[in-house]
Amino acid sequence: MNKIITKSLAEIEGYFTIKEAMDAKIHSELDSVRSNAAILIGLKMDENYSRYSSFLLDELGEPIHHENVRLGIKSAWTIALVLAENLKSSDYPKLKKQFATWDKEDKELMLLWLADYPEQSNILKNGKLD
Repeated sequence: MNKIITKSLAEIEGYFTIKEAMDAKIHSELDSVRSNAAILIGLKMDENYSRYSSFLLDELGEPIHHENVRLGIKSAWTIALVLAENLKSSDYPKLKKQFATWDKEDKELMLLWLADYPEQSNILKNGKLD
């Protein structure tokens, strides 16, 4: 898979700890802080897959991540992307199920944003890579 979020974003790790990301930053008033928290958690997913994947799947359904942003992208988009790129394939259907609950416009915009990343799009739409 051609990933968008790679380990090269590891400088995010210097902003706050994984505990801070999960306890507070993921619910920050600032969308960029929420997105950075999601990226950090995603980059650490292999350290505690069950905990972090469940946490992010639950967060994806939280209304705060779907609020309109003034600049940038919604944190829900970042969380969905982090999950698409880091979930085990057996958990793709869980992400598809969450994505299916989004409103039509959000789904269409997210898929448009991922136009050059068909694998991530397929995971969101179909719950599988191909």
